[in-house]
Amino acid sequence: MTPTLHEDLQLQVRDLEIAVVSGAERKPVVKGISFDIRRNETVCLVGESGCGKSVTALAVMGLLQTPPMRIVGGEILLRAGEEVFDLARLDPRGRAFRRLRGAAVSMIFQEPMTSLNPVHRNGAQIVEVIRRHTGLGRRAAWQRMLEMLRLVGIPSPEVRARQYPHELSGGMRQRVMIALALACRPGLLLADEPTTALDVTTQAQILTQIRELSRSSRTSTLFITHDLGVVAQIADRVHVMYLGEVVESGPVREIFHRPRHPYTRGLLASVPSIESEPFSRLTPIRGTVADLPENPAACPFEPRCESGFGLCRGRTPPLFEVSTSHRSKCWLEQEGRP
Repeated sequence: MTPTLHEDLQLQVRDLEIAVVSGAERKPVVKGISFDIRRNETVCLVGESGCGKSVTALAVMGLLQTPPMRIVGGEILLRAGEEVFDLARLDPRGRAFRRLRGAAVSMIFQEPMTSLNPVHRNGAQIVEVIRRHTGLGRRAAWQRMLEMLRLVGIPSPEVRARQYPHELSGGMRQRVMIALALACRPGLLLADEPTTALDVTTQAQILTQIRELSRSSRTSTLFITHDLGVVAQIADRVHVMYLGEVVESGPVREIFHRPRHPYTRGLLASVPSIESEPFSRLTPIRGTVADLPENPAACPFEPRCESGFGLCRGRTPPLFEVSTSHRSKCWLEQEGRP
C-alpha cells in the first residue's frame, strides 16, 4: 500500500517504536512517539541525554546501528518531491534509501571531525555529494560547492576547499558540514546538537546561518538539543522527550510561557534567566535519567517528580490536550491541578 501524506507536511512520524533486540528480548528505546514537521518549519526535540532524541533522528536517516537496534513499529513518512516514502520500511542499505539520503533528507552531526573524511579535501567531499545526487558535471559541481561555502560564511572558499578538515577551526568545520548537508537542497534537514562543542559567539553565528539557509531554501528542520536557549532562538514547535516518550508538545511560546508537564518546568527552572534574582540558586531536577523505570506501569518521570501523587505510580498517563496545539502527558491535567 502506497503511504500518503498531507501536501503541507514534510515529515510525519506516527507511533514510532525503536528497541534494542537481543534474541527474544526487547529493550524499548523510543516508545510510540508521534510528531509532524510542516514545510519550512523548525521543530525541536529537547530533553536530557538518554531520552531518545538522537536515536529518533538516526532512524529517520536510516543510520540506526542494526543490530542491535531496530524499528519495531510505526511509520516515518517523508515527502520527496511528489513522492512519499515510509522510511521505517525501506532497507537502509538499499538503493532507494541511498538516493534519498543526502538529496531529500540530510543531517548535520554534533562533531564534524567524526563526520568529515580526514584524508579528503573539504571541497572534494562536497563535490562528491553534489555529483552523486544531481548529475552535475565536475566543473558545475565545483562552482556550486564554492557557492555553498560562501553562503555558510567561509572566507576565501577557494583556499578552504583545497584544505583538509584538520586545517580548519571547529567553527569552520561545522560550516563545511552545513554546506555539505544543504548542497543538494534537501526538503528535510536534521541537526543533532550541531553547536554543542562551539563557543557562544560561534554558536550564535551557526544557528543564524542554519535558520537563514533553511528558510531561503524552504527546507524543514528537525533540531535536536538539550539547550533551551537554542530552542527559544530557533524553534517554531517543541516536543519534550523523556525516556523515549514525548511528554509535552506545543508552540515554542506556549512551552516557554505556559509549561505544563513537571519535567518541562524542571528543565526551565534549571536554566539561568535574566529575570532571576541576583545570587539566587537554580533548581535542578533531582536524580538522573534511568535506563528503565522500576515500575514499567507507572509514569516514567514519577521517581523524579516533585508533583507526583498516587495515580502516577499506578499507570502511564495519555497525552492530554491542553489546547488545540498544546499537549501534556501528565495526570495533573486530568485532576485539574496544572
